[in-house]
Amino acid sequence: MDNLDNIRLLWVSARTSMLPEPDAVIMAARKYKNAALFRTVRLLAYAFILTLLLITLWCYTNPKMISTSIGEGFLLLAVLILIGTNLNTLHRFYYTRDLNNTEFIAFLKKTHERQLFYHSRTQVLGLCCTTVGILLYLFETANQHAAGLAIYIAVLIFLIVLWLFIRPAVFKKQSAKLQLLIKQMENLASQIN
Repeated sequence: MDNLDNIRLLWVSARTSMLPEPDAVIMAARKYKNAALFRTVRLLAYAFILTLLLITLWCYTNPKMISTSIGEGFLLLAVLILIGTNLNTLHRFYYTRDLNNTEFIAFLKKTHERQLFYHSRTQVLGLCCTTVGILLYLFETANQHAAGLAIYIAVLIFLIVLWLFIRPAVFKKQSAKLQLLIKQMENLASQIN
């Protein structure tokens, strides 16, 4: 009888305030997925518009220096990398509509792996193409005008800040958010199982 009282006391005194509410975790997961899907679609729309703009610029401008055309080519390559990456993401989200808890946790873990790969490889390649493209594209303007040189320096400073501060901070924030969601989903799944 004493053992039964200990179990009852343990049952009553268990702290459940540390555990997340299941509905809140499910809403957070849906919110994360919908926000990522919306962000991807919006980014794709911008990328297609930018592609059309770059192609139009390429057709209707007549640069004096070859560096401008090479810069446009690098910028177009960067936009195509962006489009390819986001189409792949859109494809993954489209085929993950109805997942159970275990499958959704696996999806989130795979998303985190892909996020690490994107940050270390794909984003670096895209940003390199963008950086080289912008610097080459603006070189003609910087070479011909004093104001162009000021714009060139300002863009160069912005790119340095983007590479050294903004990019790592955004990655750290997104990674922490995804890790928290994975942890909450795993806690919820362990409560159910």
